[in-house]
Amino acid sequence: ITPHPKYNMKTVCEMMANKSLGTEFDRYAAVDEFKLEVLNKTCTNFTHEYWTKLLREIDYDKAESLLSGERQRAYQRCNEFGSFKSSDSQNHPFGHSFPIKSFLDTCLEIFGENFDAESVEEKVKFTNELYGGNKINVTNVIFLQGSLDPDHELGVTKSTNPTSKAILIDGASLCSDTLSDSINDSPQLRAAREEISNFLENLLK
Repeated sequence: ITPHPKYNMKTVCEMMANKSLGTEFDRYAAVDEFKLEVLNKTCTNFTHEYWTKLLREIDYDKAESLLSGERQRAYQRCNEFGSFKSSDSQNHPFGHSFPIKSFLDTCLEIFGENFDAESVEEKVKFTNELYGGNKINVTNVIFLQGSLDPDHELGVTKSTNPTSKAILIDGASLCSDTLSDSINDSPQLRAAREEISNFLENLLK
């Protein structure tokens, strides 16, 4: 879910459960239309050709993906993290048309021959060995995860160092803790922000 005060998980779930909007497919289309309205966009281009062409572009004057950070994020996934949202698991309702292989093939298309499946696996292994994976031992660091962010499974949810803290915010999505306070914030998010403030205050004493 895109971090935006109006376009949030609660609103999306309400729309998807609202049968007056039509079939499940109609509701999904309504959610996308609402997202475009909120983000001031006119179209969602989802074709593979469009995205790979966009992500291959390195000219800042032409590259929307560079300005939005999409190419940079793609590079991190292919070169460091391997955090692809694939359909290999059986525990989701989205079919199986985007397996891990499709993402690895895309890495190769975008960044070239040094980013084949074997290379990506080696790069991810190196990243985990270099930084300690989810058992990283660092001081004075706060690790923040939202339970609705799929990437929280890859993050640190329990600190291995007594001077650091890990917070898993129940019901929160990506970067929710970085947004401005809102009357719509959940009690869990408010409590997490308070915990973050206390942690930082103690560091600065």
